[in-house]
Amino acid sequence: MRRLSATLAAVGLLACACATPEPTGPLLTLEPVGDFKLEYSGEIGAAGLDNELPPYTAFEGEADYAYEIEVRFLRARPEVAKRLFGQRCLEIGASTVPASALTPEIVSQATLVSAPRLTVFEGQQGAIVISNEIAYIGGFGISGEGATRVADPVVNTVLDGLLVGLRAVSADGKGLRLGIDMTMAEVVRPIETQEVRLFGTTTQVQTPLVYSQRLKADGVVGEGKALVLTGMLGRDNDIYVVLITGRRVELEEPPKDE
Repeated sequence: MRRLSATLAAVGLLACACATPEPTGPLLTLEPVGDFKLEYSGEIGAAGLDNELPPYTAFEGEADYAYEIEVRFLRARPEVAKRLFGQRCLEIGASTVPASALTPEIVSQATLVSAPRLTVFEGQQGAIVISNEIAYIGGFGISGEGATRVADPVVNTVLDGLLVGLRAVSADGKGLRLGIDMTMAEVVRPIETQEVRLFGTTTQVQTPLVYSQRLKADGVVGEGKALVLTGMLGRDNDIYVVLITGRRVELEEPPKDE
C-alpha cells in the first residue's frame, strides 16, 4: 500500500511539473490615448459605400517628409479578440501598443481582412478603397406599343467594402499626427426580394440593405507605436480591430541646376 501511494504521488508531481499555466491576461496590453478625438456612427439603410471623402485642410508650406503607412484590418470572434487585446477591444476607442509587439504569431490568431499600404506627403490626404460591386435587379423598365407591354429588368449596383482616408503630419517628439476617416460597409446577405404582380405574372425586385459604420479619429501616435482602433462590430457579432503603423521618410532635395 505504501509503495502504491508513493508511485501515485510521483505521477502527480510529474503532471504538475509538465502542465503549462493558462495566460491570465491579454496577449497585448492596449495603452489608451487620451488626447485622441473620436467620432463613431453607424446605420442600416439602402446606401452603399461612397467613394468620396470630405476634404481635409491642406498643410501650409513645403512638404519635408513622406509617410509610409500600413493599415491592417483584423476580424475575430469575441473570445479570440478578448484573448488578444483584452476587454478594451469591445469599446470605441484609440489605443497604442509597441509596433514590435505585433508579431506574425500574434496577428495570425485573427483573420486578416486586408492590409493595404499607402504613401502620403506631409499634410496631404491619401485614400484606400477596397470595394466589391454587387449587382441586383432594382426594378423594371416598361415599354410597348398598342396593347403590347414589355418589361425589361433594370440592373443596379451597390458597393460594400472599406474606405479609408488618411492624413499625416509631424508631431513633437518625433511622433506622428494622424487624421483618419474610415467607413466599413457590409451588404446584408441574402439580399431581400419583393414579389410584385406585373401583367398578371409574379416578378421579383431586390432591395438591398447595407450595414455601414464610420469611425473618424485624430491624434498623435508616438514613435515606435502602433495605433489600435476598436469598437467596430460585424453583424454576426465579430470584432473588428484596426492596426495602423507609420514610418516617416525624409524627402531628398532635388539637385540644383548648374
